[in-house]
Amino acid sequence: MSNIAYALARIGLPVLFVVAGINQFANIGGLLSQLSANGLPAQAWLGYLIATVELICGIMVIVGFQSRWAALALFVYTGLTVIFIHHFWTMQDANFVQNQSQALKNLSIMAGLLMIAANGPGRFSIDRVRT
Repeated sequence: MSNIAYALARIGLPVLFVVAGINQFANIGGLLSQLSANGLPAQAWLGYLIATVELICGIMVIVGFQSRWAALALFVYTGLTVIFIHHFWTMQDANFVQNQSQALKNLSIMAGLLMIAANGPGRFSIDRVRT
C-alpha cells in the first residue's frame, strides 16, 4: 500500500507544474508581464525557460524518470518564485495576505519535492524499470 501511496503522491504533486508550464507556453506575454511587474527581466527566452522547466521537470517526476534531479530543479524553481514573485514581506494589505498564502503554499510544495529528491521515484517508475 505504501508503494502505491508514494506513486500517487509522486504523480499528483507535479501536475501543478505541468499545467502551469502548458499555460505559460500558451501565454508567454502574460508571464513576461508578471516578471516585469516584479522587477525581473521580461525576456522571451526567460519566459520559455520557465515554461520548459515547469513542463519537462513536471513530466519527469510524474513518470519517475530522473525524478530526483527533476524534483530538485522544481524545488529550486519554486523557492525562486517565493523570493522573486511572492515576496510578501515587502507588501501590504491584500497583496501581503495573498502573496503570503502563495509563498506558504509554495513552501509546502517544496517539502513534497524535497521528499521525492531524497527518496527517489519509488517502486512504480521508469527509473525502477530500467534498473
